[in-house]
Amino acid sequence: MEGLRSQRPRTGAHRLDFELLTGSGKNLFWDCLESSPLGRIDLVCSDDGLTGIQFHGVGKPIKTADYSFRHSILTEVKDQILAYLLGSLHNFDLPIDWSGMTCFARSVRLTCLKIPYGETVSYSRLAELAGFPGKARAVGNINALNPLPLVIPCHRVIGKDGKLHGYAGPDGVKTKQWLLDRERNSMNNARFKDS
Repeated sequence: MEGLRSQRPRTGAHRLDFELLTGSGKNLFWDCLESSPLGRIDLVCSDDGLTGIQFHGVGKPIKTADYSFRHSILTEVKDQILAYLLGSLHNFDLPIDWSGMTCFARSVRLTCLKIPYGETVSYSRLAELAGFPGKARAVGNINALNPLPLVIPCHRVIGKDGKLHGYAGPDGVKTKQWLLDRERNSMNNARFKDS
């Protein structure tokens, strides 16, 4: 995936406020995946589960001094994200700390978790499946602020016209396309091995 990561960091495209949880009285832990096909990925969890995934150079930098270093949850997160990016993991099995999310955001993200690996749905269809028909734009806004990209597969949500309409990860839509292609290629390889 050489060339996918641009040298120019994009700020503000993916706003994650980990500080919201800092004042919640929860112990928060930080670690990072130094090297992945998508570059460095920062990870944050509480004792209750994963709270944040942030691509390096996207959004406000994480103040690592605010967090304790490492947690067993983050070791598992790193292993699963790498396996996913390499095509050997299709479904994450990780605890998620849902605190700090509105009921609407949680409902949309729980529904997004059900989108099968290698498949896509439109924003309007995701809104319907989450119980909010006609709220495609609001669903798009929730996806744009997804604190757990990759694990909550917002990259699998596309426009009603079948086109990709943004991604808050590094290099935006280019990365979204790469993730979708990676999943489809992995599925095709698995089918080929089975036949």
